[in-house]
Amino acid sequence: MFLTDKELQTLAGYRLTTEVNSLSRSALSLLDNETLFQYLSSLKQNTRSANMMVAASLFSKRYSFLAVIGLASMSLYRKSLNLSTDNVYLVEHTRDNMWIPSFQLKQMKGKVLHDEERKHMLTALFREHMTPMWQQLHATTNLRLYTLWENVAVYIFWLYDDLLQQPFPDEIKDRLRDDFSFILSDDQAECFGKYSKNPLARYYTEKKLVPQYDQYVRVRKTCCLSYLSDDKGRQCITCPITCTRKDES
Repeated sequence: MFLTDKELQTLAGYRLTTEVNSLSRSALSLLDNETLFQYLSSLKQNTRSANMMVAASLFSKRYSFLAVIGLASMSLYRKSLNLSTDNVYLVEHTRDNMWIPSFQLKQMKGKVLHDEERKHMLTALFREHMTPMWQQLHATTNLRLYTLWENVAVYIFWLYDDLLQQPFPDEIKDRLRDDFSFILSDDQAECFGKYSKNPLARYYTEKKLVPQYDQYVRVRKTCCLSYLSDDKGRQCITCPITCTRKDES
């Protein structure tokens, strides 16, 4: 197998699974407008989302873990997984009555990645997969692309923040820092599609103290709308609505 048991175990923490589920659905099928509309309609009902935009945002937040899986594999193991839309399956799971899907790869194959090949890996992950999915979500529900890109950005920031706090050797930490800078660089804007600037970079801001939570957080620029569903039912601690309201009071 391309990944070792230990690597699989680590990536399982980011929702990669080898389990087969009868409710699994290919990523490629969700790029069809009618299929995606029906899927989001069902998700809207099951999560009691206020409208289709809320369901789309919730979907995109969960779907963003595909990027987390791919980038963790790249930065930790220098392995590039096959994350093409015809190889990725969304596996339905619930945890504590929350919709928490996992991802299964039809073929657990990939390649050992060299530093100079990172651009190709980002292109395959974003321009050829995440960007078309975001564009389809936008076309189907009119949810803003700004919100969709921030939804995936916050999980990428979380991934590297978390990894850099782990007791890895300096060599790996240097690689993590370099990869993170590489991902956010405007030089890689074309890896995300027809962008002149990196669509993730604008969301990487300094953390600020939010008094009501007594925490330093990176306040979002857009609202993810999760509070308008039963999935969360409250605003996030990084919510721009809550944080701005308290700052102005």
